[in-house]
Formats: sequence, structure tokens, C-alpha cells
Amino acid sequence: SNPPKPSAHLTATKSVNEDHNYWESYSFGTLSETAQVRKSISEKILPKLKIAKVAHLEDKFLVVKGTFRSYKIHLGSTNILMTPNDQYLCIVADRSKTILLI
Repeated sequence: SNPPKPSAHLTATKSVNEDHNYWESYSFGTLSETAQVRKSISEKILPKLKIAKVAHLEDKFLVVKGTFRSYKIHLGSTNILMTPNDQYLCIVADRSKTILLI
């Protein structure tokens, strides 16, 4: 006999969870080789930049202290978490400013 097929809801939930796990891993996971090079270069130049007083490297992130929150910028994906609760900061381009190319 054939095993029962999973319900559509369970299949969709599994797919959503897998997508979320992939996004979480890519967005905030282990640094790729390129991101590791970015971190190495950042370690050398950050002390010389104007933002050095409010920024430091911490594990996989560039942490920038703002007026109200600190921002953790992932060195691989450049996605941003805001402290203290690691809330995701979504930045979307302003599409209302269109350029007509002729």
C-alpha cells in the first residue's frame, strides 16, 4: 500500500519553512569567502574612516551606533538588523522617481 500523501497545507507550510530557513541562512549565516575578504579589508580601513567612533566589527556584522538604535549590517548579504531586538530593517528603493531614457 502507498503511504498517505501530505495535505496541501502541510506541504505549503514545509515549503514556507524551507524558504525562511534558506533566507535566514543567506541573510545572517556564515560568511562566504567574498564576505570574509570584505571583513578583512574592513578591519584595516574602518579605524581610518569618519564613522570609526560609532562603528565596529562584531562577528559577521558591521555594527553602527545610531541616535536611537544600533544597526547590525551583515557583511555578506548587507541585510540590516536593529538592536536591541534584532528587528529586520527593510529598505526599499523609491520607485516614484522614474527616469525617462530616450
